[in-house]
Amino acid sequence: MQDEQAWVLYVHDGFLDPEVKRLAGEWRGLVRFGMLDVGDKEALSMLTRKQQKFLDTDGFRAALEHAAASVPDDFLTVLNSEKDTKTLLSEAIASKPSRFTVLFTVKDDKPTLLHKVLSRKLIRNFNFALLPQADQPDALKSAGLTGLTASVPGMSVLMVTKSGSVRSSRMTDAATSQGYVETLRFLVEFNRQFRPELPGDARTGDPNVLYMSDILDAERIIFDVEDAAAPTEGGKDLKDEL
Repeated sequence: MQDEQAWVLYVHDGFLDPEVKRLAGEWRGLVRFGMLDVGDKEALSMLTRKQQKFLDTDGFRAALEHAAASVPDDFLTVLNSEKDTKTLLSEAIASKPSRFTVLFTVKDDKPTLLHKVLSRKLIRNFNFALLPQADQPDALKSAGLTGLTASVPGMSVLMVTKSGSVRSSRMTDAATSQGYVETLRFLVEFNRQFRPELPGDARTGDPNVLYMSDILDAERIIFDVEDAAAPTEGGKDLKDEL
Protein backbone atom coordinates (compact mmCIF):
# COMPACT_ATOMS: atom_id res chain seq x y z
CA MET A 1 0.00 0.00 0.00
CA GLN A 2 2.95 2.32 -0.51
CA ASP A 3 1.41 4.83 -2.88
CA GLU A 4 0.47 8.50 -2.78
CA GLN A 5 -3.28 8.01 -2.66
CA ALA A 6 -5.46 8.49 0.39
CA TRP A 7 -6.43 5.25 2.11
CA VAL A 8 -9.29 4.23 4.40
CA LEU A 9 -8.86 0.94 6.28
CA TYR A 10 -12.01 -0.71 7.60
CA VAL A 11 -11.36 -2.94 10.63
CA HIS A 12 -14.08 -5.58 10.88
CA ASP A 13 -15.03 -8.71 12.81
CA GLY A 14 -16.39 -10.65 9.85
CA PHE A 15 -19.42 -8.40 9.28
CA LEU A 16 -19.58 -5.72 6.61
CA ASP A 17 -21.80 -2.78 7.53
CA PRO A 18 -24.17 -2.00 4.60
CA GLU A 19 -23.47 1.72 5.04
CA VAL A 20 -19.75 1.09 4.64
CA LYS A 21 -20.43 -0.85 1.45
CA ARG A 22 -22.58 1.98 0.08
CA LEU A 23 -20.08 4.73 0.88
CA ALA A 24 -17.16 2.71 -0.47
CA GLY A 25 -19.02 2.40 -3.76
CA GLU A 26 -19.69 6.14 -3.93
CA TRP A 27 -16.07 7.09 -3.19
CA ARG A 28 -14.35 4.38 -5.19
CA GLY A 29 -11.58 5.72 -7.38
CA LEU A 30 -11.22 8.85 -5.26
CA VAL A 31 -10.03 7.06 -2.14
CA ARG A 32 -8.39 3.63 -1.75
CA PHE A 33 -10.11 1.13 0.51
CA GLY A 34 -8.73 -1.82 2.47
CA MET A 35 -10.10 -4.18 5.09
CA LEU A 36 -8.46 -5.74 8.14
CA ASP A 37 -9.84 -8.50 10.33
CA VAL A 38 -9.80 -7.48 13.99
CA GLY A 39 -8.29 -10.87 14.79
CA ASP A 40 -5.29 -10.40 12.53
CA LYS A 41 -2.80 -9.02 15.04
CA GLU A 42 0.10 -8.92 12.60
CA ALA A 43 -1.82 -6.83 10.06
CA LEU A 44 -3.21 -4.59 12.79
CA SER A 45 0.28 -3.89 14.12
CA MET A 46 0.78 -1.40 11.27
CA LEU A 47 -1.90 0.79 12.81
CA THR A 48 0.17 1.26 15.97
CA ARG A 49 2.92 3.00 14.03
CA LYS A 50 3.03 6.76 13.80
CA GLN A 51 1.63 7.72 10.44
CA GLN A 52 1.46 11.18 8.93
CA LYS A 53 -2.13 12.45 8.73
CA PHE A 54 -3.42 9.23 10.29
CA LEU A 55 -6.89 9.31 11.89
CA ASP A 56 -8.34 6.58 14.10
CA THR A 57 -12.12 6.88 14.20
CA ASP A 58 -15.22 4.75 14.63
CA GLY A 59 -17.02 6.75 11.95
CA PHE A 60 -16.50 5.59 8.37
CA ARG A 61 -17.74 8.88 6.92
CA ALA A 62 -15.37 10.83 9.17
CA ALA A 63 -12.53 8.66 7.89
CA LEU A 64 -13.55 9.40 4.30
CA GLU A 65 -13.66 13.14 4.91
CA HIS A 66 -10.25 13.05 6.59
CA ALA A 67 -8.82 11.08 3.67
CA ALA A 68 -10.28 13.59 1.21
CA ALA A 69 -8.78 16.53 3.09
CA SER A 70 -5.35 14.86 3.08
CA VAL A 71 -5.07 14.85 -0.73
CA PRO A 72 -2.88 17.83 -1.79
CA ASP A 73 -3.78 20.21 -4.60
CA ASP A 74 -0.21 20.90 -5.72
CA PHE A 75 -0.88 19.88 -9.34
CA LEU A 76 -3.68 22.41 -9.75
CA THR A 77 -2.93 25.91 -11.07
CA VAL A 78 -5.29 28.70 -10.03
CA LEU A 79 -5.94 31.10 -12.91
CA ASN A 80 -6.06 34.69 -11.71
CA SER A 81 -5.11 36.46 -14.93
CA GLU A 82 -4.66 36.11 -18.68
CA LYS A 83 -0.93 35.76 -18.06
CA ASP A 84 -1.56 32.69 -15.89
CA THR A 85 -3.55 31.09 -18.70
CA LYS A 86 -0.95 31.80 -21.37
CA THR A 87 1.82 30.43 -19.16
CA LEU A 88 -0.10 27.25 -18.46
CA LEU A 89 -0.93 26.64 -22.13
CA SER A 90 2.68 27.27 -23.12
CA GLU A 91 3.88 24.81 -20.49
CA ALA A 92 1.42 22.23 -21.78
CA ILE A 93 2.99 22.27 -25.24
CA ALA A 94 6.56 22.40 -23.93
CA SER A 95 6.01 19.37 -21.70
CA LYS A 96 7.35 15.95 -22.66
CA PRO A 97 4.96 14.51 -23.63
CA SER A 98 2.90 17.54 -24.58
CA ARG A 99 -0.34 17.93 -22.66
CA PHE A 100 -3.89 19.13 -22.87
CA THR A 101 -5.15 21.54 -20.22
CA VAL A 102 -8.17 20.67 -18.09
CA LEU A 103 -10.03 23.68 -16.73
CA PHE A 104 -12.30 23.30 -13.72
CA THR A 105 -14.73 26.20 -13.30
CA VAL A 106 -15.98 26.71 -9.74
CA LYS A 107 -18.07 29.25 -7.84
CA ASP A 108 -15.62 29.65 -4.95
CA ASP A 109 -11.88 29.01 -4.90
CA LYS A 110 -11.84 25.49 -3.50
CA PRO A 111 -10.97 22.40 -5.57
CA THR A 112 -13.05 19.30 -4.94
CA LEU A 113 -11.62 15.87 -4.18
CA LEU A 114 -12.37 14.89 -7.78
CA HIS A 115 -10.27 17.82 -9.04
CA LYS A 116 -7.34 16.93 -6.79
CA VAL A 117 -7.36 13.21 -7.55
CA LEU A 118 -7.58 13.63 -11.32
CA SER A 119 -4.82 16.25 -11.35
CA ARG A 120 -2.47 13.85 -9.56
CA LYS A 121 -3.32 10.73 -11.54
CA LEU A 122 -3.34 12.26 -15.02
CA ILE A 123 -0.57 14.86 -14.80
CA ARG A 124 1.48 13.16 -17.54
CA ASN A 125 -1.24 13.75 -20.14
CA PHE A 126 -2.98 16.87 -18.82
CA ASN A 127 -2.27 20.12 -17.05
CA PHE A 128 -4.98 21.08 -14.58
CA ALA A 129 -6.30 24.54 -13.76
CA LEU A 130 -8.93 26.00 -11.48
CA LEU A 131 -10.87 29.14 -12.40
CA PRO A 132 -12.34 30.56 -9.17
CA GLN A 133 -15.51 32.67 -9.02
CA ALA A 134 -16.22 31.49 -12.56
CA ASP A 135 -19.88 32.44 -12.23
CA GLN A 136 -18.93 36.14 -12.20
CA PRO A 137 -19.59 38.02 -15.49
CA ASP A 138 -15.95 38.84 -16.30
CA ALA A 139 -14.29 35.71 -14.91
CA LEU A 140 -13.53 34.07 -18.27
CA LYS A 141 -12.50 37.37 -19.85
CA SER A 142 -10.13 38.15 -16.99
CA ALA A 143 -8.43 34.80 -17.54
CA GLY A 144 -8.08 35.44 -21.27
CA LEU A 145 -10.77 32.90 -22.15
CA THR A 146 -13.24 35.15 -23.92
CA GLY A 147 -14.19 32.53 -26.52
CA LEU A 148 -14.94 29.84 -23.97
CA THR A 149 -18.42 28.79 -22.88
CA ALA A 150 -18.31 27.11 -19.50
CA SER A 151 -20.75 25.71 -16.98
CA VAL A 152 -20.26 26.45 -13.30
CA PRO A 153 -19.34 24.11 -11.81
CA GLY A 154 -17.95 22.43 -14.89
CA MET A 155 -14.99 21.10 -16.78
CA SER A 156 -13.49 21.98 -20.15
CA VAL A 157 -10.42 20.68 -21.97
CA LEU A 158 -8.24 23.26 -23.71
CA MET A 159 -6.01 22.23 -26.57
CA VAL A 160 -3.40 24.32 -28.35
CA THR A 161 -3.50 23.24 -32.00
CA LYS A 162 -0.56 23.01 -34.38
CA SER A 163 -1.68 26.33 -35.89
CA GLY A 164 -1.41 27.99 -32.47
CA SER A 165 -5.13 28.47 -31.85
CA VAL A 166 -6.85 27.22 -28.71
CA ARG A 167 -9.67 24.72 -29.06
CA SER A 168 -11.99 23.89 -26.17
CA SER A 169 -14.26 20.95 -25.48
CA ARG A 170 -16.73 21.13 -22.61
CA MET A 171 -17.89 18.10 -20.71
CA THR A 172 -21.68 18.17 -20.57
CA ASP A 173 -23.43 18.90 -17.29
CA ALA A 174 -25.00 15.43 -17.34
CA ALA A 175 -21.62 13.76 -17.68
CA THR A 176 -19.99 15.95 -15.05
CA SER A 177 -22.64 14.97 -12.52
CA GLN A 178 -21.63 11.31 -12.89
CA GLY A 179 -18.41 11.94 -11.02
CA TYR A 180 -15.11 10.12 -11.13
CA VAL A 181 -15.70 7.23 -13.53
CA GLU A 182 -17.46 9.21 -16.26
CA THR A 183 -15.02 12.10 -15.99
CA LEU A 184 -12.06 9.75 -16.29
CA ARG A 185 -13.66 8.01 -19.26
CA PHE A 186 -14.20 11.37 -20.97
CA LEU A 187 -10.57 12.42 -20.50
CA VAL A 188 -9.15 9.08 -21.64
CA GLU A 189 -11.24 9.18 -24.81
CA PHE A 190 -10.43 12.84 -25.45
CA ASN A 191 -6.72 12.08 -25.14
CA ARG A 192 -6.96 9.11 -27.51
CA GLN A 193 -8.92 11.03 -30.12
CA PHE A 194 -7.05 14.34 -30.15
CA ARG A 195 -3.48 13.59 -29.06
CA PRO A 196 -2.35 13.06 -32.69
CA GLU A 197 -3.28 16.72 -33.29
CA LEU A 198 -1.19 18.09 -30.42
CA PRO A 199 1.94 20.05 -31.30
CA GLY A 200 5.23 19.29 -29.61
CA ASP A 201 6.26 15.88 -28.34
CA ALA A 202 2.85 14.16 -28.47
CA ARG A 203 4.37 10.64 -28.27
CA THR A 204 1.51 8.96 -30.11
CA GLY A 205 3.70 5.89 -30.59
CA ASP A 206 3.66 5.17 -26.86
CA PRO A 207 0.49 3.23 -25.87
CA ASN A 208 0.76 4.47 -22.29
CA VAL A 209 0.56 8.04 -23.57
CA LEU A 210 -1.92 7.59 -26.42
CA TYR A 211 -4.28 5.11 -24.77
CA MET A 212 -3.29 5.77 -21.14
CA SER A 213 -2.96 2.00 -20.82
CA ASP A 214 -0.90 2.03 -17.62
CA ILE A 215 -3.41 4.31 -15.89
CA LEU A 216 -6.34 2.14 -16.94
CA ASP A 217 -4.53 -0.97 -15.71
CA ALA A 218 -4.05 0.70 -12.32
CA GLU A 219 -7.73 1.64 -12.23
CA ARG A 220 -8.72 -1.99 -12.70
CA ILE A 221 -6.78 -2.81 -9.54
CA ILE A 222 -8.27 0.11 -7.62
CA PHE A 223 -11.80 -0.95 -8.41
CA ASP A 224 -11.17 -4.23 -6.58
CA VAL A 225 -10.99 -3.63 -2.83
CA GLU A 226 -7.57 -4.50 -1.44
CA ASP A 227 -8.09 -6.90 1.51
CA ALA A 228 -4.99 -7.05 3.69
CA ALA A 229 -6.13 -10.16 5.55
CA ALA A 230 -8.62 -11.74 3.09
CA PRO A 231 -10.89 -13.14 5.85
CA THR A 232 -13.81 -15.30 4.83
CA GLU A 233 -17.26 -15.88 6.18
CA GLY A 234 -19.25 -18.81 4.89
CA GLY A 235 -16.57 -19.51 2.30
CA LYS A 236 -16.88 -16.05 0.70
CA ASP A 237 -14.24 -13.33 0.76
CA LEU A 238 -15.53 -10.15 2.35
CA LYS A 239 -13.74 -8.22 -0.38
CA ASP A 240 -16.31 -9.61 -2.81
CA GLU A 241 -18.99 -7.69 -0.92
CA LEU A 242 -17.56 -4.26 -1.75
